[in-house]
Amino acid sequence: LRGRVFQRLTADGKEQELVETADDYVRLLKERFGLDLPQTASLWPNICARHEALFGEQAAS
Repeated sequence: LRGRVFQRLTADGKEQELVETADDYVRLLKERFGLDLPQTASLWPNICARHEALFGEQAAS
């Protein structure tokens, strides 16, 4: 997970997914990493701002 991009390595290569919302972020942390941290939703505006500063409008590609 880097910024809003969740990347998985599979037998077929890399898969990337752009996390769209704070709820999706919280769900991803719980389902993929086993972290039940609903309070991280409050970090979402900062995550989005930092992601845009680093990657611009670049989506998962």
